[in-house]
Amino acid sequence: MAAVARRQGPGSVFGERVVVAFLLLAVAALGWIHLRVLPSTVPLEPLPFDLKNPMLDAKVGECVAMESENRPGIVTCVKVVEPGVVLRPHEQRQRLGRYGDLSRAPPYLAAKYIYPPTGKSCDHEEAKREPVLFPLSGWGMRLTLPCALESIRPRWVERGPQFRFVYEIHVFRYGPYHQGAVALMVDPAQPVTGVVLREEQAGKDEMVDVIFTAVDACR
Repeated sequence: MAAVARRQGPGSVFGERVVVAFLLLAVAALGWIHLRVLPSTVPLEPLPFDLKNPMLDAKVGECVAMESENRPGIVTCVKVVEPGVVLRPHEQRQRLGRYGDLSRAPPYLAAKYIYPPTGKSCDHEEAKREPVLFPLSGWGMRLTLPCALESIRPRWVERGPQFRFVYEIHVFRYGPYHQGAVALMVDPAQPVTGVVLREEQAGKDEMVDVIFTAVDACR
């Protein structure tokens, strides 16, 4: 005897649609958990740590311009001068202005500060100049500012629309006129000291960013 197919009523059709909708929601929820929640619980791999002191590769003539964010237009330039990188000061036997005899100094990088008029470039003929030394262990802090290294860590920093891989170096600066914590963002590809950004204490509760930019025209 031939079987007679039963027609489904409106209630059955509605029930099937509810089940299908529930299954679709369940699949979507599982997908969200898999793509969003689970990856966030997996520990990220540590960033590579392969820091080389950029001052060891500094060349005579390299130059950077420093500009504080709270003093736009006022630029201080730093240019590497002869003899450049000095690993054995006792052999160099150099005397330099206020630094005097450098035969007992720690290894250093010889440079000069250039102070162009406001709004002018590093090669301006009326710029004032003075010698400056950076100890190779000072991460861009000059010889006359004693500092203690506190930490170094690799990280990505955001500057405008771009990200840059740097080493964040924290030091504490000592001295009668300049004291406090300093954060240095160091990129080994940056000329002179490698510093691309310096965050330093300008007041009791104020931190100021100083931006370093490589320049070609520098005298």
